[in-house]
Amino acid sequence: MGGLKAGLARAGVAARAVPDSLRVLGRGLALVVVAAPAMAGGCLALTILLGVLPPLRIWLTKLIVDGLARGAGDAPVIAPALLYALTLVLAAGAQPVQQELASWLEGRAVGEVDRRLMGAGARLVDLDRIERPAFQDELRLLQEGIYYPPRLLLMLQRLLEPLLALGGILLLLGRLHPLLPVALAAVTAPQLVAGGRVRRQMYQALARRARAAREMDYCARVTTEPDAAKEIRVFGLGEFFLRRFRDRARRRSRR
Repeated sequence: MGGLKAGLARAGVAARAVPDSLRVLGRGLALVVVAAPAMAGGCLALTILLGVLPPLRIWLTKLIVDGLARGAGDAPVIAPALLYALTLVLAAGAQPVQQELASWLEGRAVGEVDRRLMGAGARLVDLDRIERPAFQDELRLLQEGIYYPPRLLLMLQRLLEPLLALGGILLLLGRLHPLLPVALAAVTAPQLVAGGRVRRQMYQALARRARAAREMDYCARVTTEPDAAKEIRVFGLGEFFLRRFRDRARRRSRR
């Protein structure tokens, strides 16, 4: 009973976090689309095309096999075979174009995000908020997490293509037998739930360790870069940064 209550509580917390996550995701995608609306639409169209092609090939393969099994001559098989070859050509040609578009859009999105950040920085009254450790922790998580806007389009492609392919395959399986999609969903659902839980735990661990790891990275960088290392040697601050690095390493290893 206790485990069931704990599971329901976690499910409630996750459900309450969904609207906020969708709102942040929508704002990030809006930044990417504003940077280049036409290119973003073209990239989305290519993503949909690449997602639809796998189930389309399966359906064309069925038509070819049925035509050969009926033995009605080559005419009923030629059209599906040509369409099947066309899907292969489209997939081979669309993937490089999609990758180039995604790379170009990522660069434009980075520029748009930088402009928004500079505008927000110009409106700041002082630097008190930026200097707070909690703000740096949040910034680090945003930079390394899934909601970094320039990467959202690539993540959408990785999510949308398998979903479209899976939906088409389930539709084809449903025509063979209504219970086949249900069985496939029942087998796949535990893996999806486990994967989502692992990702949440990974980002929670990152949130707990972000500050100590960031301070360790700063100590290592400031003592090894030529300009800063020279100043540290002149003022004898090497032991100070070494002690701080070791202290943060012990603190992180205890968590």
